[in-house]
Amino acid sequence: ISFLVWSLQGCVATAPPKPSSSERFVTEGAGFLVEGSSVRYGMIYRLTKPYPDSLYVVVEFENPKPGGRPLRTETLLKAGETMLKVQSPPLPGIENDRVYATTLTAYRDHNHRQLVARHEQPVMFRMPEKLLPQLRQRGVVLF
Repeated sequence: ISFLVWSLQGCVATAPPKPSSSERFVTEGAGFLVEGSSVRYGMIYRLTKPYPDSLYVVVEFENPKPGGRPLRTETLLKAGETMLKVQSPPLPGIENDRVYATTLTAYRDHNHRQLVARHEQPVMFRMPEKLLPQLRQRGVVLF
C-alpha cells in the first residue's frame, strides 16, 4: 500500500501553499510519495514559454532532517517538451504539518553556468494524525 500526499490539489483540510508561477515555469503538482518506508518529493512543472533548446534542470529539495543538506535531482528538459516530472531521492524522514522549500533552476548549458530560470515552490506535508502510526509501522522516520 502506498500513500500519496498531494498538497497542491486540495487533499488537506486547510489551505496548502498555492502553486507558484515564475517567468518560465508553473507548478502543476507538488507533494510527497510514501512507498514502504521511503518518502520522496514528487513535483510536476510546466514550461510556460517556449524555449528553443534543451534545458539542464536542477531541482533542490529541502532536507527534512534538521541541519541536513538539500537533496538534489538533475534532469534534462528536451527542446519541445513542456512538462517535467521529478522525484527527489529518498528523504531521511519527514515532519508532519510542515512546509518545505523546493527550487527548480534551469540552465542553458550542462555546466550550470548560463541561468535561464529559477522557480520556487513551497510544499506542505500534512497527514491526518490517525495515519501517522501506520507510517511509523512501515519504518518512516517522523521528526
